[in-house]
Amino acid sequence: MIALLFLLRRYFDWPIAIATVLAIGLCSDWWYQSRGLYSEVAAGALMTWSLSFAISEQVYASSTLLAFSSLFRPTTLLALPFVAKVAGRKPRGLIACTIIVGAGLFGLAAYNWARFGSPLKSGYPPGNLSVPLLTGLSVLFFSPGRSMFVYSPILLLAIPGAWLFFKRDKPMALFCLFFIVAHALIVACWGPLGWGLSWGSRLMTLTIPVFGIFVAATMEQIWRSKWLLPIPILLGLLGAGVQVVALLRDPTHVLIDRVQSGEVKFEETIYSARHCWLALQIDAARNFNPCELDSHTLRRLFTSCPD
Repeated sequence: MIALLFLLRRYFDWPIAIATVLAIGLCSDWWYQSRGLYSEVAAGALMTWSLSFAISEQVYASSTLLAFSSLFRPTTLLALPFVAKVAGRKPRGLIACTIIVGAGLFGLAAYNWARFGSPLKSGYPPGNLSVPLLTGLSVLFFSPGRSMFVYSPILLLAIPGAWLFFKRDKPMALFCLFFIVAHALIVACWGPLGWGLSWGSRLMTLTIPVFGIFVAATMEQIWRSKWLLPIPILLGLLGAGVQVVALLRDPTHVLIDRVQSGEVKFEETIYSARHCWLALQIDAARNFNPCELDSHTLRRLFTSCPD
């Protein structure tokens, strides 16, 4: 989020940048996913720093961070065209960028070879891109159980924000759209459908800071038309509520309890509004037990429950 703050400051004033960072950090799925230290969060954070340095034309730092991000999720290399565009303004910078990113890929290949016996194997079974594209996209954006806009409603502001930011900086806007859409196409085809024991749309987590750029553009427009302020406030409260509900009990335990017992089918957690993961989590909150808080720090501060 600090990286996003610096990135937004290149385009927006402090109030808009701070408001957007608070909205993305506290009212989106970034909060829950970052608590789990998932690889998508590390990849997204490093990639965001890379973009921030690229905008400042610090090519060596940008390339290095992008190379590190690819060790967590190689799909962050979808940001390479933008970094290369900035680096290409100086031939020496482009060469250095190529060498640094190449070193990162070499490191990833060496790790794969040491662990899985082949530089091209990453631990996933072959044929993972097996879900029909339209089916995956409908789940990713419109299903009650996995939609980015259900678990991060603040991202709805990115829809008008894409056009608003396009009018401000066309190359950067096109890159952001490319990065988000390309990831969505990959994730949509990724199997098995539903992406396992995954609260929200975990595989899209690393795109959330990029969404934040478009969200900031909408926030700026709303700031000029104060009568629209209830919209981001409402979306923010809804998003923060989702994150707080996820804190009350480990969502994975809730899902396992309800699915393994046979009470709920796994497919229902994707397509059913009544039995989607969020609905199950809200239902579990009715029998709230402070000792089940999914936060070691909060349990230590507010309860006397044993660790």
